[in-house]
Amino acid sequence: MLQRAMIRLNFNSDDKQQSQTSIQLPASKSISNRLSIIQALSQNELNIQNWSDAEDSRLMREILSSNSSEVDARMAGTVIRFLTAYFALQDGKEVVLKGAERMHQRPIAPLVEALKELGADIEYLKKDGFPPLKIKGAKLKGKKLSIDASMSSQFVTALLLIAPYLENGIQLELFNPSSIPYIDMTLSLMKMCGISCERDKNAIKVEEGSYQLSTPYTIEPDWSSAAFFYQFFALSDMEELKIEGLQPNSLQGDRKCAELFEMLGVKTDFTEAGVELRRTNLANKEIELDLSGQPDLILPFVFAGIFLLPSLRIKGIQTLRIKESDRVEALLSELQKLAKIEYDLSEDEIYLKLIDKNPDSELRMLSSHNDHRIAMSIAPLTLLFPSLELDDEQVVDKSFPDFWRQIEKLEVHLSKA
Repeated sequence: MLQRAMIRLNFNSDDKQQSQTSIQLPASKSISNRLSIIQALSQNELNIQNWSDAEDSRLMREILSSNSSEVDARMAGTVIRFLTAYFALQDGKEVVLKGAERMHQRPIAPLVEALKELGADIEYLKKDGFPPLKIKGAKLKGKKLSIDASMSSQFVTALLLIAPYLENGIQLELFNPSSIPYIDMTLSLMKMCGISCERDKNAIKVEEGSYQLSTPYTIEPDWSSAAFFYQFFALSDMEELKIEGLQPNSLQGDRKCAELFEMLGVKTDFTEAGVELRRTNLANKEIELDLSGQPDLILPFVFAGIFLLPSLRIKGIQTLRIKESDRVEALLSELQKLAKIEYDLSEDEIYLKLIDKNPDSELRMLSSHNDHRIAMSIAPLTLLFPSLELDDEQVVDKSFPDFWRQIEKLEVHLSKA
């Protein structure tokens, strides 16, 4: 692992250069990770282009192509959850699946217990309900089962991805599901790869089958990553910004980014080349939203919205507690370094109101909390606070290795702190 490198951010506007700027996004990490499992299970080289270069996605592909009996998922929640189900299905193979210390604090019991009902042989090696795990692959048999999906939709997706390779497929009943758009993305990709599956509200049925891809598929750009440039545009005085490749018929639930940021004065025009962001009227009122379906949009929206709107009330925050950081605590910690705020917090909801912004001239030393999305949400704040220092430059590699080069196009100047 690279040693953390502090970075200083300064903004120096050049309207002419900004007006000619076009942002290139990474391929969707969510789609790439699902297709990695699909390809591994198919035991064929599927004709897929534009794989994600995110650290998590590269790690997933490396592990799937190795024969190691000890697997380190590091900080990648998606990797450890998807591989728990994948390795449970690999009859005769024994694997120890572990991660970074933070990963061992993120619960995995709902997935493991559901897999055990299907016949999986999985043992908790330290604390019950948490990684690391010892997994002895076995032949699993599908059945009708229920799963608590309130913590993470990835528990559901992990089961769905292996479901065609279970005898008789699977029928799932979801309790308190979160992030439903991610489950729908999974089902869409499975259908594209020849699987019969359907969701009726909280009930999902997947038929037994095998993955096949009859036509080439190009992985689309990542809407979750686009949100940070929507955030930048909302906080800036730019009149136009182009983001390449985004389309309205995306499989990704985070396409809601376009609708969401319209409340912050950002209008999205779709073109053949992607999107063009322009100015529209700001919603000058308290905003109340349920973002349980788009948890990755909460940070960029809040880090912009608190400085632009009278107040914010966001529901659906419960899954933020068990991400790479406790994103609720991280959000409040970093905001309070920048401004005096009023907030009210419950398990699933946060209310925020800006009372006063601290003087612009102060040097702010901010923390990424070892979390890529915290770091990328902080970067656009250099528009409001000219002297920002961030404790970890490399953390963004987890999902968007090219982030700093793209943000520099917007006249954000980076230097070693």
